[in-house]
Amino acid sequence: YGGYVIHVGIVMIFLGITGTSAFKQERQISLERGQTFEIGGYSLRYGGIETDDDDHVASLKATVEVSRGGQVLEVLRPEKRFYKKPEQPATEVAIRSTLGADLYLVLGSYDPKSGVATLLAYLNPLVGWMWYGGVVLAFGFGIVVWPSRVEQRERAAQGVAVRTSGE
Repeated sequence: YGGYVIHVGIVMIFLGITGTSAFKQERQISLERGQTFEIGGYSLRYGGIETDDDDHVASLKATVEVSRGGQVLEVLRPEKRFYKKPEQPATEVAIRSTLGADLYLVLGSYDPKSGVATLLAYLNPLVGWMWYGGVVLAFGFGIVVWPSRVEQRERAAQGVAVRTSGE
């Protein structure tokens, strides 16, 4: 039965790869505070930028409300960081992950004079199917390598035979 379970896991992974490749959506948009945009049934409202600056890191963090059907699901905070000591910029991606789709949100740029932020949104459907397919595949592998009751009895009998012949 383990082989059947492994095949189910492979089909789940295949569906995840197909869904992510064929149905992904990307959107880049510049917004002022309070403006919204749509991607894949989600409505994203840009709420502004929070800044933070200490001795080691300066950061810009956008606040974006993610809603569907008028109900707020989550607040994502994509971020740009600048590490001062090695003088290295970094981008922190905000992720909303569900079984149906993963929403990645990136803060592309920010103009402090106008308050306009450029956001990049990526919607990748069925990514969760790949992860869960991997778990199902591993479970099937566990079933395959687990000894059957007959094998367990044979090993137990061989263990007794080895012990008695060695005495």
